[in-house]
Amino acid sequence: MGLAACLIVKDASATLRRALTALAPAVDEIVVYDTGSSDGSRELALSFGATLVDGYWDDDFARARNDAMAHVRSDWVLSVDADEYATVDVPGLRALLTSPSPVRYSVEITNAAPAGAYAFRTVRLVRRDGARWVGAVHEDLTVSGDAPLVAIPADVLRFDHDGYADETLARTKALRNAQIGMAEVEALRSDPAADPARLRRALLDLGRSLVAAGRSDLSVAAFDAVRLMGTADDLWARATDHLTRVRLESGAFADALSLVREMRRSGVDRQYCDWLEAQALAQTGSPARAVELLSSITVLDDPSGHRYDLGRVVEFRALAHVLAGDVDAAVDAMLTAMTQYGRLGDRAALVRSWWTPRPVSDLVDAARRSGGPFVAEAVAALAA
Repeated sequence: MGLAACLIVKDASATLRRALTALAPAVDEIVVYDTGSSDGSRELALSFGATLVDGYWDDDFARARNDAMAHVRSDWVLSVDADEYATVDVPGLRALLTSPSPVRYSVEITNAAPAGAYAFRTVRLVRRDGARWVGAVHEDLTVSGDAPLVAIPADVLRFDHDGYADETLARTKALRNAQIGMAEVEALRSDPAADPARLRRALLDLGRSLVAAGRSDLSVAAFDAVRLMGTADDLWARATDHLTRVRLESGAFADALSLVREMRRSGVDRQYCDWLEAQALAQTGSPARAVELLSSITVLDDPSGHRYDLGRVVEFRALAHVLAGDVDAAVDAMLTAMTQYGRLGDRAALVRSWWTPRPVSDLVDAARRSGGPFVAEAVAALAA
C-alpha cells in the first residue's frame, strides 16, 4: 500500500528542494518527470532518491502528468507541484491509505497571489489504478467509477503554493496557459465526438487564464459561451462569477448588478453575492447600502470553492465608508484590516490621509487598541 509523490518539473531548482524535503519523510517513492531542466533540478531530484523520468513538454499538462504517473509503482499517488510545499502529519496521512476503494482525497491548498491569498480544495491523492488526468491546462485528477470524494483534514495534509505570488511571473504563466487553452478549445470544437462538458470546462479555464494574463476583454466571449451552453449548473455559476468580476473591473456596474441578480436566483452563496453587489453599489451612488451588505459578511467563498481572506472585505468596507462620508468609520475599518488581517502595504499612508489634521500619535494609539496579530507591523507603518 505504498505512497508515491509525483511531480512534473522544468527548471524548478529554486523551489524543488523545499518541496522534496517536506515530502520525503511521508512517502515511499518520489517520481520526478523532467521536461528539459538545465538548472540542476535533475541532480537535485536524484539526490533525494527520486525516480527521474526523461520527459518532454507538448503544451499538455494532463498528458505529462499521466506519463509521470505511469512510472509510479506504489498503490497510492500524491500529485504535487514543485512550487508547493507540504505540511504533513505522517501517521495521520498513512492512516488514510487503508481504503481498498478508489477514493478521491481532496487537499487544502493556500495559494499566494498578487491580489491576495485564497484557499481552495482539489483532488490530489488517489489510488493509481483507474486514475487519470484530464485537461491540457487547469487539469483535473479523475478516477474510474463513482468514487467518493473525501476531504483530508488540513492538520493531516495541506499545501502552500507560491508559484503565482510574483505578479510578473504570474502573468507570464497565465499567457502560457491562455495559449494552451486556446489550442485545447479549438481542438474540442473541431471534434464532433467531444464531450460538451469538457468543452465548457476548457472555455472556462481559457477565460480564467486570459483574465490572469491581463486580457479580460478577450475573456468575455469564453465566459459567455460557457453560460450559453448550459443551464445554471456549477460551470455556469463559475463563469458568471468571473464575468461579473470582469464587468466590475471595467466599470460596467449595471451589467455586474444584473449578473449578480442572476447568481442569486440560481442559488449562489448569499454572502458572496453581497460582496459582488457591494462593489458595484459603492461606486454607483449607494455606498451606505454597500456598507450594510459588507458588514454582514462572515465568510467569503466563491462558486469555484475558493475561500478568501475577510481582510479584503473589511478593507473595501473602509473605502465604502469614505464614499459615504463617514471618515471615522473608515479609519476604524482600515485599522482592523491592518491589525487583524495584515492588510499593510500602502494602507498606512491612505489611513493617515483620512486622519489628517489630527495627530498621527492618536492614530497609532487607536491601532494599538484595536489589537490583532499584526499590531506591531501596523503601528510601525503608521508611525513611519
